[in-house]
Amino acid sequence: MKNSLLIILLICINSSFFSQEKHLEYEDAYTILSNNYVSFKAISFDCNGIDNEDVFIEINNKSDSHIAISFVEKLYYDGICVTCGDSNYVYKMNLAPSEIVRGDCKATFNNGLRLKSKIEKNAVLSNLSGYKIKIIDTLIIDK
Repeated sequence: MKNSLLIILLICINSSFFSQEKHLEYEDAYTILSNNYVSFKAISFDCNGIDNEDVFIEINNKSDSHIAISFVEKLYYDGICVTCGDSNYVYKMNLAPSEIVRGDCKATFNNGLRLKSKIEKNAVLSNLSGYKIKIIDTLIIDK
């Protein structure tokens, strides 16, 4: 009976330990771009625990107004800009006053909030070596 209880206890402890989802701590993020209306922060994080740190973006509407922003991401892999001139990396968002949007481990890569740390092109694996984000336009929708 004692062995059965011990086994059940160990199973419960292991289940709770391994089921804990890793989460981002945006308090550790650093500001990469800011103007009067919005700020962009970034943080690297490995969602899968396999030495694969993606970069996650946080966008904060610092104003008391609804705004529409558009921005472009230039992503460099092994020193080569693979997104320069590619309109698929121009993003548009509407943000409510003081709204914060964040990339997370469940985010897709096509929303501009999660940058892949590695890409494969022509059977060659390349690593993210840098990125630039440029605000194209910020429009106040209402006050």
